[in-house]
Amino acid sequence: MIKKNDILILTIEDITNEGFGVARADGFILFIANALPQEVIEVRVEKVLSHYGFAKGLNWIRKSPHRSEIYDLAMTSAGTMPLQHIEYPYQLVLKKKWVYEAINNHTPLDPSVVDDTIGMDEPLYYRNKAQIPCQMINGKLTTGFYRRNSHKLIPIENFYIQDKKIDEAIVIVRDVLRKYDICAYDEKSHQ
Repeated sequence: MIKKNDILILTIEDITNEGFGVARADGFILFIANALPQEVIEVRVEKVLSHYGFAKGLNWIRKSPHRSEIYDLAMTSAGTMPLQHIEYPYQLVLKKKWVYEAINNHTPLDPSVVDDTIGMDEPLYYRNKAQIPCQMINGKLTTGFYRRNSHKLIPIENFYIQDKKIDEAIVIVRDVLRKYDICAYDEKSHQ
């Protein structure tokens, strides 16, 4: 029986489109952020639900050859760049696999009908639209992204995946709002 805080050594079998490595411990499925297939990782179980759980990687015993340097851990925590630990060419392979699996789950599909994923020359600073959450943190209007599966804001100024001009505009607007003491919406008070 898997319990919270168990320390395990696991081999990652697969990866989800949200960037979670998938491993099994005595048949119980665990999802591990920042993990890649075929990696062997020492993990600590963080959350146990009825059919699956979540674990945190502590020590990478064997790393994948497809591992890439992480730009910013905050972006993984926020879930805005969940694949940043994967080299870009391998991301394209995985995206093709995920498209095939999504369709094949509903209707049988010959894998050959799914074309290769079309990549970009530069996989950073490409988005041209942004919706940026704001919260009051320590009495200051702050911009960033929510921590994955929460409404706790992670302050961020460089979003890496959107055009740098958008990042600049966010900081300018945030600073103008701060100058005039404009408060962010408070979900608890509805103000």
